[in-house]
Formats: sequence, C-alpha cells, structure tokens
Amino acid sequence: MIQNNSLNTLRDNLALLNKRKEINTEQYLLTLTSMAKAVCEDLQYNELSEICDAYRSAVGRDSYVEKKALYETILKTPRLWEEVKGLLTIGNNDYAKTDTNKKIAYLKNNFNDVAYEKLSVNLHNARPMFVDSPEGACEAVANGIAQACILPIEDLRGGKLFGFYRLLDRFDLKITNVCSIDSEDDISNIKYALISKKCQDPWELDLPKKNYVFEFSTLSTNADFIEDLMSFARSCDALPITIDSKPIQYDPQLKRYIFSFLLRSSYEFLMYPPLVLTGYSPIGFYPNEF
Repeated sequence: MIQNNSLNTLRDNLALLNKRKEINTEQYLLTLTSMAKAVCEDLQYNELSEICDAYRSAVGRDSYVEKKALYETILKTPRLWEEVKGLLTIGNNDYAKTDTNKKIAYLKNNFNDVAYEKLSVNLHNARPMFVDSPEGACEAVANGIAQACILPIEDLRGGKLFGFYRLLDRFDLKITNVCSIDSEDDISNIKYALISKKCQDPWELDLPKKNYVFEFSTLSTNADFIEDLMSFARSCDALPITIDSKPIQYDPQLKRYIFSFLLRSSYEFLMYPPLVLTGYSPIGFYPNEF
C-alpha cells in the first residue's frame, strides 16, 4: 500500500510538471514572437541578415524553435516582403516566358514523347522542339530558344540520376514539374522533369490546398546540420522525401547534400535553407505528382 501511494504521488507530481512545462513552452513562444516583432519593426534593421543577427543576439539561442518564431514574424511584416520574395524566388527572376514561344526541347524517343504529353498539358500552346542530346535541350532553354526542356532525373529504384542534375547546375536551370513513367520491362520507374529557368513563385500558390515539393542542395563537410534542419522541417509540417549526398570533385572533404521535402502548409520552411545553410542552391519547386 505504501508503494502504491508513493507511485501515485510521483505520478501526480509528473503530471503537474508536464502541465507547467506546457505553460512555460507557451509563454516562451509568446515571448519569442514579441521579440521577433520588435526586431522586425525596428527601422534601424533594413535587411533580413541584420534582422536575423539582431534577433539571435537578443534571444541568445538559435535552435529551430527560435528560427521558426522569427520566420513566421518576418512573413507577417509588410516592409520586409520585397526582400522575402527575392529570397523565395527559385530561378532567374528576369526570365520572361513570353520570349520563347512555348517550345519544349527534348531528345526524341518513346519515353520522352510520353513525358512530353504528360508535362505539356498545363502549358498552353506548347510545341515540341527536337534536339540531338540532353545537353542540347538544356542549352536551348539557357539561350532562350525554348521555354522548357525535358530530362530524366530519377530512377525510382536506383535513385537520382546525378549526371542530369549536373546539367541543371551547369546551365542554371530548375525543375518546375515532374511525372513518372514505367519502363517496358516493368523493372524500373523513371521520373522525368520539366526544366526551365524559373519556378512558379511560391507566394502565388495556396499550399494548404495542394502539396508542393521543394528540392535544394547545400555544401558541408559533415552531416551535423541535418538534425536542426529536420527539426525545423517537422515544426513546419514539411515531410522529407529524399536525402542524397555526393563528394565534391575539387574538395574530397566537402559533400553536396541534396534534399527534397514535401511542403504541406506554410512558407516558413522555404526560408530556412537560404538563410541558414552554407552553399544553398535551389533545384526545383513543383507540384507533388501523387
């Protein structure tokens, strides 16, 4: 009986501590939001980098919790919106789609033909433009001869096709849409991408109504940064889809990490990579095909 009474007392104490913890957490988040608002509205800080530094200095901590409170506040601050749009833009902001006559360049074969039929549906008055190589397709887009091109980017069993990803990096192109096609032997399933100079601007979309995939890369000598990245993603309801890494040729100690996340509710996660990660490079922003 004494042991049961002792256990009951400990259980009650634990419940009380958990309640206090919840209250403290709520109060902490409210305080963070107030501090973020004060910094964002302080006119002595005109750039996002200055705001982030001032906020971090005031708070004294820099975990995903503090970052999320700041990014949420930045998105609600009208005077910062122009810089935010520049931060969230994926691709060449000066790119004019009307200059390229809706041509989609690709190397003609049965699979690319199927990919064209699937990926050109949402591009009004699209026309195929046949080239003699994947490099030629990318070059046509880079030079403004075509609005977009089609490339295979992933074997869903074997992983990303890094040779084609290198073409995206070489020609500074972005993934704007994807589709998957079964092979004739049903052994593999290839994902094809519609590639262009610029993705659709995220702030023009209603994320809660349709899920989007955000793909990007970053450079690091180790994977220590991934823990905070994943914690931040979880707080934003962003679901990791794939994580890949490959060594950098000019530096054996350095790796390029490639991530794709499914965004389901908010823009906050889009702000994390460009503001936090070293060597951040956006790869694509496109509707989830499933």
